[in-house]
Amino acid sequence: MFFSTKAAPPFTGFREIVQAYPNWVLKTLAGTDIVFYDRAESGDPDFKAFYERMVENPEETTFTDTAHVLKEMDTNYIGIMANTHSLQYAFETNLDLTTPLEILETLNEAWYNVILTKNSPLSPMIRRGINSLRDNALLERASTKWLGFRRSEATETSAMAVGVGHTLLVYIIMTFACVLSLTFLGMEHLYAKIFS
Repeated sequence: MFFSTKAAPPFTGFREIVQAYPNWVLKTLAGTDIVFYDRAESGDPDFKAFYERMVENPEETTFTDTAHVLKEMDTNYIGIMANTHSLQYAFETNLDLTTPLEILETLNEAWYNVILTKNSPLSPMIRRGINSLRDNALLERASTKWLGFRRSEATETSAMAVGVGHTLLVYIIMTFACVLSLTFLGMEHLYAKIFS
């Protein structure tokens, strides 16, 4: 997903953020450069320039600390590409974050990968095949048929997530159980001394 904090940003998607460089900077979560590598390799001039910036100056275009980049968005013209889970974690663990976000564009998350060696002669052929399957919606049907779920169902946040309150409750219950068992142990030893 792509996010921005400035009111009424002058664009609707991440391509326009890439084109607005250097006034606006697109930052991506470290490790997501493959999204732009494919587009750069296909000859798209905007993404080719962006990917070159990613390689030459990763500090400007990538981030590892979501909370830090969210704080940076308050003062700079930055759009970020991050998944909802990392954003949710950043807001849950940094209660001082009050950055309002606007979702500009959503990408489908992939639950499958094809990994080949670097510069493999099969890469262009497999890339074309996967793009063709994705464009014809065959990947969605295959995941439904063979994996038993739709990708949109698999990307929903689980309602069974354990929060800070749940964790504290577990620790309190465990502490109470330990104190209670030590009390019974002490009473048992006292009873054994008195009646032996």
